[in-house]
Amino acid sequence: MLAVAWLVRRPFEKRIWAVLDGTGEALKHMQLLASLLEVLEAEEFRSTRLVEVKRKLRSGAGSGSVAIAKLGRLGLWRDSMDNLMVKGVNLPLMYSVQVAWAVQRWRRRHGGAVPLWLAAVAEMEALLSLATYAYEHPGDVFPEFIEGGACVDAEEMGHPLIAAATCVRNSLRIGGETRVVLISGSNMSGKSTLMRTLGVNTVLAMCGATVRAKRLRLTPLQIGASLRVNDSLQEGHSRFYAEIEKLGRICALAESCAERYCGDSGSKGDGGAVMVLLDELLQGTNSKDRMVGAEGVVRALVEAGAIGVVTTHDLALAEMQGLPPGAMRNMHFQDEIVEGKMRFDFTLREGVAMKSNGVELMRLIGLKV
Repeated sequence: MLAVAWLVRRPFEKRIWAVLDGTGEALKHMQLLASLLEVLEAEEFRSTRLVEVKRKLRSGAGSGSVAIAKLGRLGLWRDSMDNLMVKGVNLPLMYSVQVAWAVQRWRRRHGGAVPLWLAAVAEMEALLSLATYAYEHPGDVFPEFIEGGACVDAEEMGHPLIAAATCVRNSLRIGGETRVVLISGSNMSGKSTLMRTLGVNTVLAMCGATVRAKRLRLTPLQIGASLRVNDSLQEGHSRFYAEIEKLGRICALAESCAERYCGDSGSKGDGGAVMVLLDELLQGTNSKDRMVGAEGVVRALVEAGAIGVVTTHDLALAEMQGLPPGAMRNMHFQDEIVEGKMRFDFTLREGVAMKSNGVELMRLIGLKV
């Protein structure tokens, strides 16, 4: 009998141990998943979307947590193979073969539902995070989505990570005739922070979350951002090369959206047009190339129906040519030196910045310039 059992088992030896060895590690994660599923299955939902998410937690006629509990029992059987008594009867009873087959039966019956369970738990976790954020920030409002050409209209918008006591809020509107807002200003005046504020609130709005603003009206938008671009020693790329690579991807995204959503309609599909956020556009090259390149990039994005914000220290960019009349709006931040210290009010104003603080900053820290 032992010889027959050994002959029957031998062709499946590697497959048996591959199944059993993988089961122990997978079971640790599945038990955590089972506890999450059990909590979600016990909840009663009225929202159609949440009811649909809960429906994904079933597998066949039973619930996901029950199915994983069955897998847990198989895991206990697999662990019992280390027991001396079980080792003694393993070969004659073909114990390991039967456990491996039982695990494979579970996989055939419930394995296809595991991705659905994970997707349901992930979606619920995201929704809980957004709900928690809304609960903890009762002053934030839900955005209003509108139809038509790409547009974002923010009133008293602030950054969610800046404390309310120190956060300076600004209003900004891009859309209609105005396609690009070019923001000039000195160092540390708030240009990059405003760009991040617009970007993070747009992402929150597209997630269905509340936003840090008094009011936010926008069309569906995708974000194309060029922020904090760095060089790479490993790839042998300069900062300028890394930036133009990213700009190429942003332009390709805008053109793809233009084809998919009929120009700048922004009212078809889930994505809409592209909103670009370009910080210190092409500062890694000389002024002549920067002017030619910036005009070309901005013109291509506008023609593709994109809207966005561009920041710069180069005031020459405020006079870009080749754009439709009124397509670019100049705004700026300003600063002042009071008693030897730089003071910023972080308030966005119309027009081009008329001064810079680079030399003053260098002198304030002791450089002899």
